[in-house]
Amino acid sequence: MWLSWMPSKGLLQCYQNMHNIVNIPRLDSKDFIFTFGSKGTSFVFEDFVSKYYMTGEWLKIYRDGSIRVFVSRETIKEMNNEGLKRSTGDTEQIIRSFRKLVKESLDARNTIKDLSRESVATFLELMGRIAEVYHYFDIHYWDAVYDSEERNTEAKENSSLVQHFKNVIRDELNPVFFNTNSCLDQLMNALSENFNIPKETLLWYLHAELLELFEGNVVNENLIQERQTGHIVYSRQSRVYEIYTGKHVFEVMKEFERLNNTYSIKGRVAHGKGKRLTGRVKIIHRRYDDEALTQKEMETMREGDILVTETTDPSLMPAIAKAAAIITDIGGLLSHAAISARELDIPCLIETGSASKLLKNGDLVEIDMDKGEVRVITKI
Repeated sequence: MWLSWMPSKGLLQCYQNMHNIVNIPRLDSKDFIFTFGSKGTSFVFEDFVSKYYMTGEWLKIYRDGSIRVFVSRETIKEMNNEGLKRSTGDTEQIIRSFRKLVKESLDARNTIKDLSRESVATFLELMGRIAEVYHYFDIHYWDAVYDSEERNTEAKENSSLVQHFKNVIRDELNPVFFNTNSCLDQLMNALSENFNIPKETLLWYLHAELLELFEGNVVNENLIQERQTGHIVYSRQSRVYEIYTGKHVFEVMKEFERLNNTYSIKGRVAHGKGKRLTGRVKIIHRRYDDEALTQKEMETMREGDILVTETTDPSLMPAIAKAAAIITDIGGLLSHAAISARELDIPCLIETGSASKLLKNGDLVEIDMDKGEVRVITKI
């Protein structure tokens, strides 16, 4: 079975080196593709992403409260090929494994009260394994599968299975990582109280550094400040990554941000091929650290607006239900936005690169779903 390729428990004890040096590996931004953007996710959560979710060669930029992820073209090609090897049985096993781990994590919340080094390490690894299994729903495993549906019955069945469960599975992550009083939230509150360190500070710790608290070691305030100012996480291969801080990282950031901002407002049609429509833009940035702000933004959205965002997840469904169309910076043919658009039969344009930056609230736009282009009629 495909899942036999998953790393053993021992291999999950990956490591990372923390650097504050002048030179980081020289990278050509053209070898990478912008794959994900988010606002408000914590440094400690992103350590789960780096350690367990990401694979291959990738680069993550943190600046001004936003995370932007770039994955090498070669890694995405490998992920597409891996996806084609999967059977429906593999996918069903992944779903079962994911749900089993989520249940174990929710059941294990009581162990947080123990707050021994061993119990915290076990709890962190359990949540990490959830991120690792969820990784197999990454859109880059499924684009080639979706494209081959007409030629391959197995691919069509597997694609249908993923579309049926993807949004449900994503929603089941919330009580583990994102909701108020989630597993991660409870752990951080408990550690804050036990070690008398503000939760806002602990959110800038790595997992290994949280465990070091039990040895009496506290992260230097200057390093915390450097991480908050801006940092880069880079991985050349799975499970091994380095964190770079300091003024020098901003030059690398500029190169990758220029790569993203050179995109025209043109994307990939996920649903609604051949349609043409006009509407007013509504920008909604999903804030993981401020659910109330996200909710407020959705409430101000009008029926028939064009929803423009970096990416979507189940929490944005109230906005999607009002939208005449969806435009995202990133995504895939089996992303949440694409699946939701097909279910509601509304046009969806993905992989525009920077529509949420280039467009403004209230802009009147025309979307040509034949060409996958967005044209601004009236700029606000």
